[in-house]
Amino acid sequence: MSGIPLPQRLRELLPLGSPGNRSLLFDKGMNRYDGSWKIGAGDKEGFLSDFAAEFAKHGGERYESFLARRGAALGVEPVSLFTQTRLVIGLGLPSPIETGFLFDRLTGCPYLPGSSVKGLLRATARLVQQGELEGDRDFWSKNLDRIFGPEITPESTPKTGEAIFYDAFPTRWPVLEVDVLTPHYGKYYREDDVAPGDWDNPVPVPFLAIAAGTPFHFYIRAKKDDSGPIRKLLATGLDWLGIGAKKSAGYGVFGKEEPAKQAKAQAAPSKSSRPPEPPPPPPPPPTVPILWADVELSLREGAVVARKGRQTASCRRDEVAREVADALKKNRELRADVEVVKIPGGEYRILSVKSWKVPGK
Repeated sequence: MSGIPLPQRLRELLPLGSPGNRSLLFDKGMNRYDGSWKIGAGDKEGFLSDFAAEFAKHGGERYESFLARRGAALGVEPVSLFTQTRLVIGLGLPSPIETGFLFDRLTGCPYLPGSSVKGLLRATARLVQQGELEGDRDFWSKNLDRIFGPEITPESTPKTGEAIFYDAFPTRWPVLEVDVLTPHYGKYYREDDVAPGDWDNPVPVPFLAIAAGTPFHFYIRAKKDDSGPIRKLLATGLDWLGIGAKKSAGYGVFGKEEPAKQAKAQAAPSKSSRPPEPPPPPPPPPTVPILWADVELSLREGAVVARKGRQTASCRRDEVAREVADALKKNRELRADVEVVKIPGGEYRILSVKSWKVPGK
């Protein structure tokens, strides 16, 4: 007998094309329980691709009915925002394919837990309070603990905040996409004496993500005077900090408009028959040579480097006189008068070596 013995009714819900809950299928159906799937990087990506394709077929009226009933029950005006980049939720959850994903057990749809929304807002409020982000600094300095509840410490008494943060759901059945994470230097992170190299063999790790341009409704219940500042804080936090996994790589960013509409508005042609010509680029700043007298001159990785205190200037070895290059090959360093110029970005470039000598001679 192959596979895991399960009740027949449950086994019927696990094939990809079944009408069963997508959450159950993702968490329990990796190997289909019939031996047709083998655990491996290629098979995982294949399973996720098939899963994403089948997922697109299981939204429809039932999900729309759920959203309508939920909105009526909460009785709160939602904040509508769009994902500007891919969104990853629950990447660290236990999963047969190593990379998890968070689905609602009732609808089988991905969602953002209210606890995550609250955590994001609290972190954003602290940054506004500290002046790191724009916002009503005075309001959050006075009301942060009242709205979110005080920080839990051994000395403090736990207390519930006045605002309530509900789970956030997509306003339409979302599109799932397969993304890939590639940790190139596994041995380097596990063993201190193994340095990374070009000969290492990267192992791709596939995972699911919600496509950019997906609309979400965020529901927050708060006092009338608090509602406005909280809604502004939500837009700021989701724009600057993001939510979910891989935020440092640009995932989980939200905005007020759908990305496709933003791109279309930016690319819209001018009303005039002839588009306006782009302004000419500004002229480059004049290069004024500077003389560095009696500075250290050395050869570093094929480049000639002049050092004056903490400032350095460089050029290619073939850009200096032949005798200077030969002298640098024979000696670790020279003392020289060097003409340099400051280039865009604040760096210096060697124009010419006026005179040089071997130190101590």
